Amino acid sequence: ESREVGRQEALAEWGPVEIYPGPEISDDDLEDYVRRTVITYHHQVGTCKMGIDALSVVSPRNLRVYGLSGLRVADASIMPLVPSGNTNAPTIMIAERAAQFILDEVN
Repeated sequence: ESREVGRQEALAEWGPVEIYPGPEISDDDLEDYVRRTVITYHHQVGTCKMGIDALSVVSPRNLRVYGLSGLRVADASIMPLVPSGNTNAPTIMIAERAAQFILDEVN
C-alpha cells in the first residue's frame, strides 16, 4: 500500500508526511475512509461504445445510436479509452465529425 511505500528508509530524507486521510486514521479504517471520500479526477469516457459489434451503442460511420431514429452521440462517451491528455480537444474533433456527418446527409 502507499503508506508502506512512504515509510521506506529510502524516502526518509524527503520527509514524507501523510496529509490525507492523516496518520490518525488506522490502516484498518483506511478502506472505509476511501469508500466514503473517493471521487474521480479523470474525465469519464467510454459509456456509449462506438463500434459494429453486438455490444456497440453508436455507429462509427455516422455516430447514430443503434435502434433509435434521429439520435447521435457526439461527446467523450464514445471514446474507447481515457486519453492521456484532457478530453476537450478530442471531444471537439468528435463534434466536428458529427457536424460533417449531418451536413453530408442534408446536402
